[in-house]
Amino acid sequence: MRLEHPEIRRCGDLVAITFDDQPLLAVAGETVAAALAANGIACFRRSQQSGRRGLYCGMGACFECLLTIDGRASQRACLTKVADRQQIRSRMPTGQRFDPLAPLTPPPTRNAPEEQAVDLLVIGAGPAGLAAAKAAARRGTGVTVLDERPQSGGQFFKPLAPSHHAAAPTDRQFRAGLALVEATREAGAVIVQEATVWGAQAAGEVVAIVDGREIVSVGTQ
Repeated sequence: MRLEHPEIRRCGDLVAITFDDQPLLAVAGETVAAALAANGIACFRRSQQSGRRGLYCGMGACFECLLTIDGRASQRACLTKVADRQQIRSRMPTGQRFDPLAPLTPPPTRNAPEEQAVDLLVIGAGPAGLAAAKAAARRGTGVTVLDERPQSGGQFFKPLAPSHHAAAPTDRQFRAGLALVEATREAGAVIVQEATVWGAQAAGEVVAIVDGREIVSVGTQ
């Protein structure tokens, strides 16, 4: 959801989007779901049984907010960022009879996977993952953290989207999240955002897609 608070300022530019041909204004860096909700739109689509569907979990898990965005069906509104002149529709593209789930991430653009050696691989940059990475890094372990979201913090700390900024938030939860991320990095852990972990091939071997590359992380212990 788009936050409105005296401490939070909008840092993204206004962009023009359409929802079922209705022109709307959105903020660059926020999600489609946030933009639609800010414009008073609660029903994003209707199911085959005509049930109303909209924003539910807000974290990409329930697939209730699927929309057709720029001709691509089944895009999750709560994860997809708005873009200037983006065309959003509540219905499937013409000719499609069913509602297939969109892939969680685009396929890798290179044929051969890249292998990297890690002492410790942490999946998820929420409170638990960050705390574990910080503790291990402070003891001299080489730590890499993979997280699927654009920012660290998870569902507990709920970091602000790139569309908004708070220079010195008084909210204790925001402050704690920012402090933990900073402490984890200062300890020496490497945090990789927008990384989709899709497989564990063997003990100590995890496969992820990062920025269009397939990365195989192999444990050194």
